[in-house]
Amino acid sequence: MGLDFDYYPTREQQLSFLHAYLSEFHGESEETVKSKRGAEVAALYARIGKYSLVSHLLWYAWTRSQVRISHIEYFDYLKYGDTRLARYWATRDAMLALSHKETVQFV
Repeated sequence: MGLDFDYYPTREQQLSFLHAYLSEFHGESEETVKSKRGAEVAALYARIGKYSLVSHLLWYAWTRSQVRISHIEYFDYLKYGDTRLARYWATRDAMLALSHKETVQFV
């Protein structure tokens, strides 16, 4: 069982998604979103980064409970949990440093 974070969307892919999402949400073109809603895009990007950390910790905690109660023997809960926890530590500082003010400049 492998968990490959190389498939996690890049910053550019995430921003492209956010532009498309906000374009639909506001009924505006993506160009309008890019030119007038940079702060909103940046705030969402920062929030998503922080929620990704919560997700890693949640899955880590879940795997620890499953080690004790699950009867499924073919899934390596410890390895999966350790991988999620490692990703948390690898991305924590960068994600916590994000704020919408800091990210506006590169959106």
